[in-house]
Amino acid sequence: MKKIAILAQKGGVGKTTLCLNLAIAAKLDRKKSAVIDMDPQKSSSEWAKTRSQQWPQIRATSISFLPKMLSVLNELKTHFVFIDTLPKDDDLTAMAAAKEADIIIIPVGKSILDVRGIAPTVKIALAANKPTFFVLNRFPYGTARKDKVIKVLKSKYPNIAIAPICLIERPTYDASLEHGLGVIEFKPKSHAASDIKTLYRYLLKQMKECG
Repeated sequence: MKKIAILAQKGGVGKTTLCLNLAIAAKLDRKKSAVIDMDPQKSSSEWAKTRSQQWPQIRATSISFLPKMLSVLNELKTHFVFIDTLPKDDDLTAMAAAKEADIIIIPVGKSILDVRGIAPTVKIALAANKPTFFVLNRFPYGTARKDKVIKVLKSKYPNIAIAPICLIERPTYDASLEHGLGVIEFKPKSHAASDIKTLYRYLLKQMKECG
């Protein structure tokens, strides 16, 4: 069972949407996938109530019960577990998720405040000594903002990879979640679906490289 922690201690970077869509991409790849919802707002858990399918499993838990929840999912022969953490400055939850993870994804928003705000998350990822990569998420159309953020990330964090696909902020994401679906299920031929598929393939490649 592979465990992927999606860490972002700054809100508004689309962490939960990213988490759910990657879990659905894995499910459509004929893998048993699950999302562990560690957010007190229970956004993923609420979304699951609008969905009739068994997979991906959505399991809400806290720091204390995280190891037990992972054990339960392992017994269910789950292939991929995505750990969705709190969208605020909470070192304990982020550290617990990073400790359990095999790989860490850090979503980065479009503003310079988003870029500056990832410093505590990067610190936790580096302390956990786990393979980590950035995902540019919820960006506007065009390359100017993307290129600027990539330049800053490469300068500040030269040893952390950046996923080759920049996820554009598209209405398809919100519309699909309203229907209890991911973008690949909702509009399989959309740009959003293509982006998530590309990111999922990159995740598989990263997991293969790190064993």
